[in-house]
Amino acid sequence: MRVPRLRHPVVLCAVAAACAGLHAGKALAQASPQPEPAAPRAYCPEGRPARECRVFLVVEGRLYRQLAGSRYAYRHGPFGPRANEVERHLELSGYVAYELGVMVNTAPDRAFGASLLLGADETGERLGMKGRYRGWLSPTAAWDVGAGVLGTKRRVTGEFGHEYVTAAGLTGDVSIGLTEWVGIGVQGDLLFSQGGRDPATGLYAGAKLGGRPTGALTGFIVSFATVMIIIFVGSGADVG
Repeated sequence: MRVPRLRHPVVLCAVAAACAGLHAGKALAQASPQPEPAAPRAYCPEGRPARECRVFLVVEGRLYRQLAGSRYAYRHGPFGPRANEVERHLELSGYVAYELGVMVNTAPDRAFGASLLLGADETGERLGMKGRYRGWLSPTAAWDVGAGVLGTKRRVTGEFGHEYVTAAGLTGDVSIGLTEWVGIGVQGDLLFSQGGRDPATGLYAGAKLGGRPTGALTGFIVSFATVMIIIFVGSGADVG
């Protein structure tokens, strides 16, 4: 089969123009400056990886239920249907809390920081301070590890039922989820009363709320409390 030769002037001009245009377009694409990626922000009010910001704020809500832990003996009184019956109750309890902190992205997929935990359980207030590590799975998902010190109260056997005594010690937790929405986690506590004897232990699991639902819930609580105060003050003024 013979290959036709391109001898016609029009054909030759068309081929030459096509080659020149191709070459010119390639050279222009190489010569034109490419837009540089935006520099990460110095600070973000929400958690973001290193390519978006260097330092970010952590605002979380915690709703944790106790699964297991140390127990104490509770004896019923000498009267009633359960007279002198002994039960074993958990020394610690589930809790609700806010966790506020600051973290620094030290690599594209990890961050380090510290946080303060402010909460309450059935025995009273719960206060803690922790160091934190975050491993980014995506711009909006991550797994977190925290460990630090914790102070709360524990239930012990008393002369009349049970009593509450101050306890302090170590706490640690692991969680995973959407950083600004919701995640799940587990936590362990090892606490001691004065004297360092008879440790109290607790194992918990529950939900960790991100910044958006935590902020919305806080706003609702503040608004509700404000309305109740106004109603109370107004009703008092009417009575007067």
